[in-house]
Amino acid sequence: MKVIKRVGEKPEPYEMPNLLMLQLQSFAQLLEEKVPPEKRTKKSIHGVFQEIFPITDIHNKYSLEYVEYRIDPPKRTPEECKEKSLTYSAALWAKLSLKKKNQETGQFEEAITQEAYICDIPYMTERGTFVINGVERVIVNQLHRSPGVYLETEAKGAAAYKALLVPYRGPWVEITIDGSKNIGITVSKRRKIPVTRFFRAIGYSRTEDIFRLLVDTRKVKAKDLKGNEPYLIIHDIVNKETGVVLKEGPVKLEDIGLQTLKDLKISEIEVANLDDPAVDVIYATYRQDRIKGEEGAIGNVYRTLRYTPPPEDKEEARKYIRDFFFSPQKFYMGEVGRFKLNLRLGLKTPLDVENLEPEDIVSVVRALLRLYKGEEQEDDVDDLSNRRVKSVGELLYEQFRIAFARLSKLIKERMVLSDDASLTPRKLVNPRLVTASLLSYFTTERLSQFLDQTNPLSELTHKRRLSALGKGGLTRETAGFEVRDVHPSHYGRLCPIETPEGQNIGLITSLTTYAKIDRFGFLMTPLRKVKNGYVTDEIQELTPHEEANYKIAPADTPVDPKTGK
Repeated sequence: MKVIKRVGEKPEPYEMPNLLMLQLQSFAQLLEEKVPPEKRTKKSIHGVFQEIFPITDIHNKYSLEYVEYRIDPPKRTPEECKEKSLTYSAALWAKLSLKKKNQETGQFEEAITQEAYICDIPYMTERGTFVINGVERVIVNQLHRSPGVYLETEAKGAAAYKALLVPYRGPWVEITIDGSKNIGITVSKRRKIPVTRFFRAIGYSRTEDIFRLLVDTRKVKAKDLKGNEPYLIIHDIVNKETGVVLKEGPVKLEDIGLQTLKDLKISEIEVANLDDPAVDVIYATYRQDRIKGEEGAIGNVYRTLRYTPPPEDKEEARKYIRDFFFSPQKFYMGEVGRFKLNLRLGLKTPLDVENLEPEDIVSVVRALLRLYKGEEQEDDVDDLSNRRVKSVGELLYEQFRIAFARLSKLIKERMVLSDDASLTPRKLVNPRLVTASLLSYFTTERLSQFLDQTNPLSELTHKRRLSALGKGGLTRETAGFEVRDVHPSHYGRLCPIETPEGQNIGLITSLTTYAKIDRFGFLMTPLRKVKNGYVTDEIQELTPHEEANYKIAPADTPVDPKTGK
């Protein structure tokens, strides 16, 4: 039994956690070995299978469906693998069902259900390490920018105000307001699309609908107007008797005049106030947008996204545009991205909606306009509320996705080339492809490192290390001073001292003793609650988002040992 001796003067109200918990729990969540098949979550390998399967061939003749998986215990011990230069691994088996299409009914009918060997998964030892080809390795946790939306201002440059939409997977989307008050959307360095054109392309064909979405409008009685108000009429001016559009909206009230409204017997108009900077920006964008019609907007946005002429069918082009932004396959926010969007924009969208919605784009544009007006704060990208931890399970999940995507391509080819009579699930699957992809990750990825075994402490520290480098992270060459510096949100979460010298300074950090990670990957730290000026023994683990609502006193604040005041 291990005994921890206290040498400090102050009593410890919080029990020392298992320092390897992060590694062990993350890997256990990936495998979910002891969880019944029907209760497994999408954060495990079960989620990868559900994402890739069912697999159908190009002729839609066969369908290979996933039922469940199991994992065999490792056949050798870690010590034996080290001695014989082998990989400590466990076999992954999946029950697959191959169905053939009935030509008469057009339905897939079950043909063969088999358990197929998928791959050997490098298995984590009790010490939180992996043994790859006889060598002990550790996967370092990655600290990266969280999916979500970030509002920024730039003193110099073409884009003075910027909202950056960062998905979990997919292209980054920038919404910017430039010096000429033009607000537009840019996707992956493509040409800028004015927001008025973008909203027309996704289904908001009427100009007044776009104004209602993005700015505050109200209806006013014509008899209450003096004629000198800085109003913008957002709808068309129509002669009710003939149905003729005399002036297309939006149009300034001063350009129409009260007499015209009186002559046309228009008793009520819907207006936006041009003294509002947000209205001024949207109106300026509308005037600079040379494409006013819905069909032209669809064709232009399609051409911008795909670099090819649009199809003749307008709805087909619109579907491509909507899928590009709102399909989870193209633009996946994930549970954490949805959580951050809801938190930042004040939305109440369920967390299981992991794709982008048109309402999200509207909320982002409105938030950017509030930033332009000075009513919104810009985001600090270096705050730990905007950075999250990708632990070993999540990193390996992404590698499984890559490996299974390659396997899916191979299965489709074999479905076409194989003889009908001999086709079985086992013959379709090539285990070497998946195993090789996983082993390649362990031997080539920057976050997979040889375990530092100088002494027991250096080994433990290595397992609790966080790196901002690696795939999807920063690079030594481009990381600036701000991202490397100590931040107030690091208090109680990251060690402010332990970081290497040289190029990696500030990019490689270590977790504090009591730091934990919540379900979304954000770092939590335990804090003692103070009630009416007295320190209690009630402990609350807070993330940086929650901590922002409280005042935090340092741990060495003088406290009366008897009263706790």
